[in-house]
Amino acid sequence: MPRLARVIAMPDEAVPIGRIEGEIDISNADDVRDALEQLVGNAARGLVVDLSEVRYFDSAAVHLILRLASQLQKRRQQLHAVAPSDEAVRHVLLLMAVEKLVPLHPTIDAAVAAVNSHRA
Repeated sequence: MPRLARVIAMPDEAVPIGRIEGEIDISNADDVRDALEQLVGNAARGLVVDLSEVRYFDSAAVHLILRLASQLQKRRQQLHAVAPSDEAVRHVLLLMAVEKLVPLHPTIDAAVAAVNSHRA
């Protein structure tokens, strides 16, 4: 049985982090997106989504990331993602040109620093 995704929250008023572990597909993409959206308060500069522990990532997951980025952009907040260069998830994101809308970083620290260095 596949291990569906769970979101582990690392709350922070300025830049919350949502670490996703497991598998993201059409059966849980909306729930994952909802959980991530709940992490972001009005005072937050943006959200960092850590994808380094995601083991399955399909088109529904790509859509989740793009939709989340769009929602945050409407609120003048940023979305940055952690996707290590040796992970399949990063290759899917690059193939779908997601990095044009959502900056990709190798580590959480790099992603948080990038959010903090820019204002949306």
